[in-house]
Amino acid sequence: GKYHALRRSFAPASAGGLSAEVLASLSQALRQPRTYKQRFTVRLRGSLHLLAIDEVTHLQAEEGLVFAIDQRGTRYPLSGTLTELEQQLDPARFFRLNRSEVVNISYIDKAEPYGKDRLAIKLKTSPDFLLTSATHTAGFRKWLDT
Repeated sequence: GKYHALRRSFAPASAGGLSAEVLASLSQALRQPRTYKQRFTVRLRGSLHLLAIDEVTHLQAEEGLVFAIDQRGTRYPLSGTLTELEQQLDPARFFRLNRSEVVNISYIDKAEPYGKDRLAIKLKTSPDFLLTSATHTAGFRKWLDT
């Protein structure tokens, strides 16, 4: 009767013809936590070193090379661009401050205003400050707060 016709018109449309199987594997994939890089393999003086992500205070791009810097200030050359490396890191822990630096939240001591729309980031492990670029400052403030 009229009721069934009405119900049919409100029935959910099929999901673009995707089978239940495909939908199930899609939702499974979405539920799985994304895995991020746990360590860098670094070539130093002819030998390979493993550098745990937890020990990296920040990454720095300089003259076409990217370095991972650890708590002692040791600089390890990495392969890949800063953007490629940034995409392999957990965004809850690492933030791109500017064109050439990505910081690990675990090592941030404090952030203070620097000029009109930038922040100076003081790391627990170094007397030096890292600066946010004006375009990244608002995102950085938000990120610190999450």
